[in-house]
Amino acid sequence: MSREVRSTASIIKTLGALSSRWLNPQYPFRKKAVRKLVQKSRFSEAMAEALLDALFQELTAPKLTQLLKSEIGNPEVLDGFRKNPLTGVQHFAQGPKRITHIFSGNMPNPSITSFVLGMLVKSVNMGKLSSKDEGFLEIYLESLKSCDQKLAASNFLIDPKNRKALWEAMETSDLVVAYGSNANLKEIQKSVPAGTPFIAYGHRVSFGLFMKEALTPKNSSLLAKESARDIWMADQRGCLSPLVIFAQKGGKVSVLNFAEELAKALAKLSGNKPHTPPYDRVVRAQTNLNSYHMKQVAGEKVRFWGSSPRGVWGVFYDEKIQELALSQGGQEIYVKAFSRVEDVFKVISPLKKYLQAVALEAAPGHQKALATQLSSLGVNRITRAGRMQSPPITWHHDGKPNLAQWLTWTDLE
Repeated sequence: MSREVRSTASIIKTLGALSSRWLNPQYPFRKKAVRKLVQKSRFSEAMAEALLDALFQELTAPKLTQLLKSEIGNPEVLDGFRKNPLTGVQHFAQGPKRITHIFSGNMPNPSITSFVLGMLVKSVNMGKLSSKDEGFLEIYLESLKSCDQKLAASNFLIDPKNRKALWEAMETSDLVVAYGSNANLKEIQKSVPAGTPFIAYGHRVSFGLFMKEALTPKNSSLLAKESARDIWMADQRGCLSPLVIFAQKGGKVSVLNFAEELAKALAKLSGNKPHTPPYDRVVRAQTNLNSYHMKQVAGEKVRFWGSSPRGVWGVFYDEKIQELALSQGGQEIYVKAFSRVEDVFKVISPLKKYLQAVALEAAPGHQKALATQLSSLGVNRITRAGRMQSPPITWHHDGKPNLAQWLTWTDLE
């Protein structure tokens, strides 16, 4: 595909129109993706539908245009030299000729977004999916081929088990983008040729911070439902899943009562026929329940609620915020009651390199001051409960621009 002939506006139009199709529950490719997410990725059907809605609502033409404007000003600089009204200098931005994308198997959505960004900057995209869970990228590319064969021809998938093909792709790439655990990213970087830019998205931790003014009789039930959705929607697998909710004591509704409402909301979301959890999740859930039962017997201020069968969801309440237990999936959430917010900041400060998103619920006059403190601790996204799994496409993932850092600029003075 010629970088000069295909305009950015044309690419946005195609990708936006395709997203509109994917937002239709009856779209055949979407139905195919839902089946695969249920059968192979072990999401429930409701989870799969919610994940697809959250993804494609952010990949519409207006929002892709908004992303480019927010990061590079004038999207037409990707088509050729355009004058910057502030400097008077003409600029031309070019994406990498070839990008190798390497994806993890925990969440399917990042692979779609990464390829869309690559197409926006007119790159050839080569993707290596996880051998454990390939998600639905190949189905998305199949749908793209059905409506725009030329654009689809710029995308290729690498056999997840073919290490040689992956190495050859990286050797010929101008950029390598990888998602995964910190250990895996470290190994991948060793194989990236010297001088080739490498952008890594590793392990991150998200949480909720609810101040006492948010725990009111009028708000508590809704807050529990919204929080449950954040926990449930991605099955607690991704970096935007809250692993702990810090809730301040002294509200009109106690933190313990809020935790109980949260458990009820999670039970309702799982439905009468929850998806069957893997055996390791069942074992971990039972171990955690046993641990909290022993604490309760010992007289500690703890409570716990768990699904039946075990491993679908669990809520664990206690007042020892310094014991920060981070779950590893399975919709297990720890609700930690605290008195002073400074104590919470002290507990999370050692995790500064890994902090991602926070669902912040506080009085409007208190919100900005708390947000400023959270940002100084490394948090890069602050949102409201119920929105954690639906980040806007303009969100600075890991605190960095999405595609601006992929570009090379030429200035014509």
